[in-house]
Amino acid sequence: MIIRNRGPRSILMALALVSSLFTAAPAQASTAWNLGDLFAGIADGQYNVYDNAGTFKETISDGQGGFTTGCAFNPTLDKLYTTNFSAGNVVVYNDPSPHAIAQTIDTAAQGGAAPESIVFAANGDFYVGHADGDRDIQRYNAAGAYQQSYDVATDARGSDWIELAADQDTIYYTSEGRLVMRYDVSTSTQLADFATLPDSGAAFALRLLPPGDGTGGLLVADSGDVKRLDGGGAVVQTYDVTGEDAWFSLNLDPNGTSFWAGDFLTQNFYRFNIASGATEIGPINSGGILFGLCLKGEPTAAVPEICGDGIDNDGDGLIDEGCQPSTETSASGTKYYDANANGQLDVGEAGLADWPIDYDDGTTSASVLTDAAGNFAVNLDPGDYTFAEGQAGSPWFQTGNSVDQSGGTADVTLNPDMTYSVSFDAGETATGLNFGNLCVGGGGGRTIGFWGNKNGQALIGPDDLALLSGLNLVNENGSPFDPTSAAQVRNWLRNANANNMAYMLSAQLAAMALNVHNGFVQGSALVYAPDTTSANAAGFATVSALMAEANAELGLHPIALSGHPWRDYQKALKDALDDANNDLTFVQADASTCPAPFAEASFDLFADGSVSCVGADDTSREAGSVTFVESTGQVLFSVSLDGAAPNASYTLAISEEPTCANAVFFPDAITTDVNGDGSFSGSFAKAAGTYNLLVNLVTSPVPSDPTNREIATVDTTVVVH
Repeated sequence: MIIRNRGPRSILMALALVSSLFTAAPAQASTAWNLGDLFAGIADGQYNVYDNAGTFKETISDGQGGFTTGCAFNPTLDKLYTTNFSAGNVVVYNDPSPHAIAQTIDTAAQGGAAPESIVFAANGDFYVGHADGDRDIQRYNAAGAYQQSYDVATDARGSDWIELAADQDTIYYTSEGRLVMRYDVSTSTQLADFATLPDSGAAFALRLLPPGDGTGGLLVADSGDVKRLDGGGAVVQTYDVTGEDAWFSLNLDPNGTSFWAGDFLTQNFYRFNIASGATEIGPINSGGILFGLCLKGEPTAAVPEICGDGIDNDGDGLIDEGCQPSTETSASGTKYYDANANGQLDVGEAGLADWPIDYDDGTTSASVLTDAAGNFAVNLDPGDYTFAEGQAGSPWFQTGNSVDQSGGTADVTLNPDMTYSVSFDAGETATGLNFGNLCVGGGGGRTIGFWGNKNGQALIGPDDLALLSGLNLVNENGSPFDPTSAAQVRNWLRNANANNMAYMLSAQLAAMALNVHNGFVQGSALVYAPDTTSANAAGFATVSALMAEANAELGLHPIALSGHPWRDYQKALKDALDDANNDLTFVQADASTCPAPFAEASFDLFADGSVSCVGADDTSREAGSVTFVESTGQVLFSVSLDGAAPNASYTLAISEEPTCANAVFFPDAITTDVNGDGSFSGSFAKAAGTYNLLVNLVTSPVPSDPTNREIATVDTTVVVH
């Protein structure tokens, strides 16, 4: 990216000023993303979304601010991966509306800075180029786990813009200079440069042309124009528009005959015909500092075809070549903390880890635990399934989803009980099977007893008395209560009773009004208020709305005796205020203050090398852990490895000590990254009882550190209900 090291100071100041004018605008829940839609990085943490004709659709924001650069969809087109150049991370959006952020990946944690481009391999792994920091190219697996860094040679800056060839090994890249460089990730070898561009300037985004091995040449945004190079690296064609002199971003259109390119200074972008050079669409002004363009369904050398769309995406005369029919289906979703209690996954809401997601086909049932980001995914045979979350006890509430955020190709129905019915045909997918929860607890409430004792009485002054007199408070006989002293408030609160429900409702309303007025409670706080009109579908209302509702009801019905039709309604209001005054029912800001939703038992894993049926003999080095979550009729678990053999495939076996009886195997359950880290979750049926289970992971061939060959537990006791 050019901002930091290049260009006159006046340009830098102008760009910073333009960036500061933008405000975050989250995606709208009603907007679907279609094949051919274009995404333009416009700074301030935002991307504008356009249809393939260039018509604006919406703006999405990661909420971090800063410059947004290259982006890409994963091969299954269910997630958009974006780069925040300034924040130093990759932000992943779910494809289904409302396009919630599914994951944020800190590439700076691995030594990189200023991530600028992303390219996917056919297996779902992806590579990230970095302009600064160690300037390495980083590789992540499809789950977003870091795998490896590649110390590539650089030109004027870093590994800014990258492209993966069809062989899945050769990366072509630019470095803000005159070179188009190459690197082999399979052997970690720097290759000969592909081309030296003529004249002066800075080269940025690039894309290989069919067949994707370099012999068909490539396109590169080269500041003053866009150049087309042949297989020998020679310039054979240029693309330009008068007045556009800072070509920076570039990507191919799914039609296989066009490409899009953008100028970061004018903020305009265009679609060009590759063969003729004609401008097909544009100019379209992005309204922001344009540092990245990508399209849903863009063909790349490594993932050239969109299977099933009926288009020759890579322009080689063939449709859907290399696509293999699949009978296996997949379902995925997110378990999230619904901080605003609105029943849908919103941008910024955090995932909940190790939460059971249950599914069954009417004959057999199984469960899977959510991962550290709250996501889950399962592969299934075609059929009809029901998905539900494991139900946690008080103080947890399920609030979502009450809004359908599902996507994919399967037939999905969101049921009134917030479960999903999914009908899969062969090869179909269901995404966005989301489940929301929150917990309630303290929020500063003080009871009517507090305001009647010496501590509360000491706080009641003229302003508090004026506040109470302004409410529709009543005495037991229904007459207005307009106090002139703290002592009157004390006696009135102490005598409060529910013979006339309006009197007790008045007392609870007064206590909450004093709580808010004296700063103990925020009026914007959410509390559980079932059967009140201010509550949302999940039963939650703000304190201010609940107080206003109670005050209005007291104005209408100052007497609510047994038999009055509005008495039950007043009781619901009274109970909601009473529970909040007792500091019990405030929605917590996040899960950090909540009790664990399920009983868990965690055990260490040890690198042994040779494990017996009673577990690891050598417990000198921990290499991970296993967590068992309470369940009925099954063993539900998650395993994580930490510092095991790097880039190794481990088969997981869980059996009973001391004879390894009734073993259950999960072949190739974990493939570790370059640091030897990895995770897996699963379940298997088990009768009720108490078991000493041996968790054992084995890799072959024997790694360089032989203690990493087998990794196992010791003394693992698990109770199945």
